[in-house]
Amino acid sequence: MNKKMLYFYGFSIVLFLFLYINTISYNYIEGDDACSILYHLCGRNLDIQQPYAEYNSGFDYLLSFVENKESELLFFSINISFLSGLIIYQLIGYFLSLIFEVNNKFVIFLCLIPFIIPEFIFINLFMNTTNLGFLFALLSLIFYWKYITNYKSKHLLFSILFIAIAIPFRWSIIIFYPIFISFYFFKNRDNTINYRKLFQITTIHFLISFAIGLLLINITGYNINDFINTMLWGNNYMENAQRSKLHLISSAMSFFTFPFVILVIFGLLYLKKQIIGLTVNKIIFLFIGIIPFLILGFFPSLKYLVSLIPIFLLLAFWGFNLILLYKWSRYIFFSSILSIWFIGIKISTDSLTFGDGFYQKESLKIDKNYKFKYNVDERIRIDKIYLDFDGGFYMPTPEGPRPLFGYFHVIFGNLWKNNFDRISKNESKIVDDIIKNKDKKIIQLKPHEFIQCKLINKGFLPNKPFIYNSKNKEYYREFINKKDTIRLLSVPYGVEKEKFIEEFINKNTKTYFVSYSSNFIIYTLLKCPNTTFINANTIYKN
Repeated sequence: MNKKMLYFYGFSIVLFLFLYINTISYNYIEGDDACSILYHLCGRNLDIQQPYAEYNSGFDYLLSFVENKESELLFFSINISFLSGLIIYQLIGYFLSLIFEVNNKFVIFLCLIPFIIPEFIFINLFMNTTNLGFLFALLSLIFYWKYITNYKSKHLLFSILFIAIAIPFRWSIIIFYPIFISFYFFKNRDNTINYRKLFQITTIHFLISFAIGLLLINITGYNINDFINTMLWGNNYMENAQRSKLHLISSAMSFFTFPFVILVIFGLLYLKKQIIGLTVNKIIFLFIGIIPFLILGFFPSLKYLVSLIPIFLLLAFWGFNLILLYKWSRYIFFSSILSIWFIGIKISTDSLTFGDGFYQKESLKIDKNYKFKYNVDERIRIDKIYLDFDGGFYMPTPEGPRPLFGYFHVIFGNLWKNNFDRISKNESKIVDDIIKNKDKKIIQLKPHEFIQCKLINKGFLPNKPFIYNSKNKEYYREFINKKDTIRLLSVPYGVEKEKFIEEFINKNTKTYFVSYSSNFIIYTLLKCPNTTFINANTIYKN
């Protein structure tokens, strides 16, 4: 091992150790995690509770070996995801060291990766099943690279085994397969390609690993029909999903940062100019990896683009080399890193229950002209945008919130941890209140799992799934302990949600309404008298 790489491995351990001590919050972050935990808390009984998703079957199978307690399941899930993130970071460095000369410049680049792409930190701060799939896929790519370098059969065997293990943890990891072909072209970028050999390697690698992957999926409780149906559903979901512009921007900001985009652009220029022009093999190397996204659709989140990370980082290092050649480009690049980490962009608005910075509002000023619209682009009204040496605007994403820059304050300044500790504490207060005061009700916009997990943690267990009572139009689930029963209500499917909530709250008293959408919180406060804003996710009707 090159001694300079030890500096990188040491740095990565110190960085993640600091994150573990300072930043990790053992709370639910984005809903999917709570749904997965709830399935196990209900005894993995499909008649009572469905798992979050079939495509996470490997992770659910892994959790089946953990003690069936909320604290144990949450502790294991977050820690295994976090540890996987550290190993992924180190594997990325190791893989790139097989391609490039390991010198001071190379080690500096590796150490800068989490600061160029802050999403490399955020994806490790919660239960993330993609991490385990990506970890094994990277191991597979490393051994594949070794195989096409020395053609030792053991390396091909390890590559087959590791990509097969990756599949059950995230079924969509099959989009990683084109990357193997892509790097075959890159390895032979200046040579004539032996297409017959490429076909043989690809066929053996894919068929055997995919067959083993399906076998492992079967062990976790699903079959090939489940796999096919899930892949088709995922494709339809991506095609039909309605994405607001703000939603797309929020998901992309901590991944496609300004310094990262600069590196990729400079990397493409370097590839064209410094390596004797763009040969056909280099063009194919870049194109093959993106083929799955031309078919399935593109969403600008690291979680959905893990298969492109090796190519992106290859381009980024070439760009880094080119940037260091010029004083002006060095200044712009390093200044941009410092800017996104220390200066946050804050947004003042009365149409959301969060902001100006990375926090949820504790009080709310209601705009009487507020109009209910599902698309946040159409309803948001921005009063002021300004810069501050603090965490930037709180942007919800499918993987939890992200700040609009000011990453240092959020990650290292406890804003991330404090935010989720506060949310969890508020949810616990509500659960304690409805347990203590039997006359109080709680209705949720959706059957959110956060509250359900906390009820189970308090000793209240469900014996049935959510049930719809057509007489009183209640969609509910009962949680029972030795003495009491708590009925958790939710808005039924197939109704006009905002109107249903308005009617329900106006008819009832002593009722909590929980929604993780600003839209419904603000609308209900406007339409229902005697309601009180409790926090960004909860209002109470006296």
